[in-house]
Amino acid sequence: MARQMKDSGIEWIGDIPAQWQVIPHKYVMHKEKSICEHYKGEDIISLTMNGVIVRDLTAGGKMPTTFDGYQYVDPEDLLLCLFDIDVTPRCVGVVRNHGVTSPAYSCFKVHEGYHNAYAVGKVFEHLQEKKISTTIHTLLKLSRLPLKDPKTFENFDFTAIRGRDTDRLKSLPSLSAIYAHRNLAFIGPAGTGKTHLAQAFGYECCQRGIKTYFIKMSELRDKFTAARRAGREASVLNGLVRPSCLIIDEVGHCEFDKENTRLFFDLIDRRYNKEGVFNIVFTSNKNPSQWRSNFNEDDSLLCALDRIFDDATVFNIKGESFRGRNLETIALQTSRIKSPTSSENPLL
Repeated sequence: MARQMKDSGIEWIGDIPAQWQVIPHKYVMHKEKSICEHYKGEDIISLTMNGVIVRDLTAGGKMPTTFDGYQYVDPEDLLLCLFDIDVTPRCVGVVRNHGVTSPAYSCFKVHEGYHNAYAVGKVFEHLQEKKISTTIHTLLKLSRLPLKDPKTFENFDFTAIRGRDTDRLKSLPSLSAIYAHRNLAFIGPAGTGKTHLAQAFGYECCQRGIKTYFIKMSELRDKFTAARRAGREASVLNGLVRPSCLIIDEVGHCEFDKENTRLFFDLIDRRYNKEGVFNIVFTSNKNPSQWRSNFNEDDSLLCALDRIFDDATVFNIKGESFRGRNLETIALQTSRIKSPTSSENPLL
């Protein structure tokens, strides 16, 4: 039997089960922060992908120099991560142990009469997942990445790649490059998976809530040219600087005149000084040392290249093209007999 639903009356929540009530959260819980002035060995509570856990201090990893100044938490408290929401994989969880946690988290105490903090937490998780799903869909739509048959790391054939540094390639889904502000370049002949890897990186960024934009080099040239004619250079540059991950495909497939080369340098320069999480991903069938042949204004290009590869990882991919692996060639012949020529037919 299908569950009966009703309109919550709140646009971003949508429909809810018919028996539920919509109550402002201030009547259900309140925010509280009790600071631990002197840490005395209490459990360290962390909000993770697996919910709220007691952190193992012997496991290593990034640790503060002191836990003084952390806040106390109790069982049934709700922990919310309300900072860096775009890059935080989990934003809410229910505390199960007494301990201390980062003061950056928001701790909420559930009021008497609403003892099931787990149920309240599940509501928040549902709303969070709904928001994340909507955000991901919007980011993918704005990214210009293909949505019908997306190129992802899951459908890339890593088994076809050989070399001593294949682990570096397989580590791309961690997105460590963008968090380290490290540019990526995939260089190699046509059909070796360069664009697939670049788009897969962008797709994974969108899945993590990171704004991404994909553009071919010829489209970038046309975009610059149109902007110059309309006097919109600043607006276009702002739009290309804004995404955290900018993917420029097929560098070297077209030529840039002097003005477009200067705009390209401005783009690279502004992204080089960008704050937060960011990088640029390039694909090309030409070695970067050959890119200058497609640009004019050498001084600007050299400055741009210097900034691109100041902190970058270049994957040189060699080998046969992946394309055509499913090509099937069928040889056929008609049943008609070749007509004889005049020399072969004595009656003609």
